[in-house]
Amino acid sequence: MASVVHAPHRYRIERKPNIRRIFIKRFPFNVIFRDVEGVVQILAIAHKRRRPDYWLGRLNTSRP
Repeated sequence: MASVVHAPHRYRIERKPNIRRIFIKRFPFNVIFRDVEGVVQILAIAHKRRRPDYWLGRLNTSRP
């Protein structure tokens, strides 16, 4: 997880404009985040198989 803080652009964009996802190997969870002006914002910690994309309602399209 420390690699997200040091190099968030290393992870591919899942949703435009800047929503990224990291897969946690030992647990069935993904961390969905975005980098806004050098600050990593965690949007959701989501189970890989249950209710995919439930976190989309948390996005505010008026903010970067």
